[in-house]
Amino acid sequence: MRSYYESAIRKLDSPRISSRAKEGLADHLMVAYLWEKEDLSDDSLVRLFFEKATSETREYALWFIGRQLEELPKMNIEQQEQELFIKRAMELWKWRLEEADRADSQTRSRFMDELEKFGIWFVSEHLDRAWAISQLVKTLELTEGRMEHGYSVIEALRSYVDENYIDVLKVLSLFVKGDREGWIVMSSRDKIKDILKSIISNHPRHEIKGISNELVNNLTKKGYHEFAEFFIR
Repeated sequence: MRSYYESAIRKLDSPRISSRAKEGLADHLMVAYLWEKEDLSDDSLVRLFFEKATSETREYALWFIGRQLEELPKMNIEQQEQELFIKRAMELWKWRLEEADRADSQTRSRFMDELEKFGIWFVSEHLDRAWAISQLVKTLELTEGRMEHGYSVIEALRSYVDENYIDVLKVLSLFVKGDREGWIVMSSRDKIKDILKSIISNHPRHEIKGISNELVNNLTKKGYHEFAEFFIR
């Protein structure tokens, strides 16, 4: 069976293989990894998959895991199995992020589409919260503020403002910088206002002044002058 999968992985760049077949292979490999049938060792099928697969197929694989995380409460599995599932997913994301971070500027672009899938992982709300917000910051730093499901990610940030307010401000600042078309801010401006108001009202201003004012400045430069009221003097 292993030789069958290895052969299929090595054919992923063939134009004769349909997109649905490639996605089906990704499904099987990701499920095998999540349930400990595969690992991330140097000779693992998962590593070979991410080495050989196209950007679109790697992107799909990470989207698939994000969807599995969303569906986790509906799965008829024990709590211990859920915890294992989440742990394995986190280890995979950490590895992909480290691979992207190690890549030079010329090859890093091949990771961007898959990294932008972290939005669906984050909004699933099944990941360790401290880990999830820290990985969100690191991911947005690498993608230069681009991420799918940005609107939903910003909505989910509301629940982080008490304990992770600095990271929340970093995430918002990265989103604003990367929002070249203006859709993220336009659709989330009221949520951003609520988050800023909550953080400024409930946390020491000397701690948040630098990152908060950077966010406000970036928003006003983009024409959202109503955010000037949040500037900390």
